[in-house]
Amino acid sequence: MTLSDLPEAAFLLGEGGELLACNALARHLLGLPGDASQTGAATALASLGGLAAAIERARMADSLPVRIGLEPLPGRLVELSIAAAGPPGTWIALAREGSGQQHVEQRLQRRLAFEQLVTSASASLIRAEPDQLDAAVNDALGALGRFFGIDRAYVFLIDYEAQTQSNTHEWVAEGVSRESHNLQGLPLDVFPWLFSLLQRDEAMCLDRVADLPPDAVSERREFEREGIQSVLVVPMWHGQRLRGFVGFDAVRQAVTWDSDCLVALRLLAQMLAGVLEAHKLAQRLRALAFHDYLTGLPNRVLMEDRLEVALQRIQRKPRSLWLAMVDLDGFKQVNDTWGHAAGDEVLRVVARRLQSVLRQGDTVARLGGDEFVLIIEDEDEQSAHQIGSRLLAAFDAPVPVAGETVRIGLSIGLARAVAGRDRPGELMRRADAAMYRAKSAGKNGWAVDSPVS
Repeated sequence: MTLSDLPEAAFLLGEGGELLACNALARHLLGLPGDASQTGAATALASLGGLAAAIERARMADSLPVRIGLEPLPGRLVELSIAAAGPPGTWIALAREGSGQQHVEQRLQRRLAFEQLVTSASASLIRAEPDQLDAAVNDALGALGRFFGIDRAYVFLIDYEAQTQSNTHEWVAEGVSRESHNLQGLPLDVFPWLFSLLQRDEAMCLDRVADLPPDAVSERREFEREGIQSVLVVPMWHGQRLRGFVGFDAVRQAVTWDSDCLVALRLLAQMLAGVLEAHKLAQRLRALAFHDYLTGLPNRVLMEDRLEVALQRIQRKPRSLWLAMVDLDGFKQVNDTWGHAAGDEVLRVVARRLQSVLRQGDTVARLGGDEFVLIIEDEDEQSAHQIGSRLLAAFDAPVPVAGETVRIGLSIGLARAVAGRDRPGELMRRADAAMYRAKSAGKNGWAVDSPVS
C-alpha cells in the first residue's frame, strides 16, 4: 500500500521532521493543489514548526502514536498522529481535521508539560553543587532542546576583562555537530550586528539565515559555516549588565520560531543569569573564607585542614612530611621606607617565589603579616638541608620594589612529622620554635626541630 492509497492525509517524514513524501489529501490539508510539487509541500509543512519536536517526543515515548495539533491555515485545526514507519529513521504522520476544543486541550497539555520542565530544570540548577553546575546547565539546554525539537542549544558568556565571549555550554541533538570548541575566546566585536541587538535587549529571531541584513557579514559567514538554517538568540542580563546570550539552532531543516520558543529561551536566560551569578558569588565567598586576600595563597584555616589530611596520609603510606615556618628578614624596612602598598607587592612576589620552589601537591600558605607556612610531602626522604637550600636560593635575586630593589632573607624553621603521633598544632609549634632559633642565629638560614624520642 502506498501513501496515495490511504484514505487520510498522510506524510512520510524523516528523522528531523523533513518531508519525504505525502499524498494529495495532505497537500490539500496544507492549502495546496493536489498536484503541488514536493518542494512546495515541504516548504509549507516546515513553516508550521513543531514536527521535529513531535518526532523527538515519539522517539522518547513509551507508546505510540504521539498526537499533536497544528494550524496549517488560520482557523483550520489539524491533529497529527505520528508513529514509526517501516524504514529505520522514518515516521508516518496521519492527519485529520481537529476541533477547537481539541486544539485548546493540546495547547494546555503542552503548556503544563513546559511548566513542569522549567520547574524541574530550575530546581536542578539551584541545587547543583559547584562541580555539578556545568552538567546541570547542559541538562537544562538538552531538556528544552528536546522539548522543542531543535538541533542545538547553547550559552555564551562574556568576559569583560578580556573583552571576549565564549561558548561555555552546549547541547546538540543526535547527529548534529558540536561547535563550542570552535567558539572560545572570540573578540566581543566579532559579531557586531548581533551584539548591537543584544545590547538593546532584542532577540535575534531568524526563520531563515538568508534573511540576515547585508551588514551582518560576520554573522552570516559563521552561521553558514555551522550549517545553521534557522537561529533564535536572546540576551542574558544580570542587573544592568549583559552577561551573555542563549540560543537555539535549527540545522537539519529550517523552522518557524513561535512565541513559545521565544518565551522559553527568555525564561532560560533569566534562570541561568541568576544561577551563574549566585555560583560566582559563592565561589568568591569560598575564596575569601579559605584564601589570603592579598596573595591568593591558602590561609590558616585551609592550611590546617590540608596539614590534617597530610598527617593522615603518612599513617597509611610511609613517606616524609615536613612543615616549614618562614618569616621574612628585612621586611619591616620595606614598609618603613616605601610604605605599605610597596610592602604588599613584595609579599605577592614572595608568595610567587615560594610557590615556584615547591612541587605540585605541596602547599604554601600565608598566616598573616610576613609569616608563611609550607607543607612539603616527599617520597624521596628529602633532607632538611635540601629543603632549606632550595628556599633560600629562590631569594638570591633581590626583589624589585618602587623602582628599586631590596634583598629579602628568610628565617626558616623545619619540623618533620612523626606518623601517628604529631597533630597539626604540635607540628606547627615545633616548626615555629625552630624558626625563632634560625632568626636568633643570624637570620637568612634554617634550623631543624627534631621530635623528642
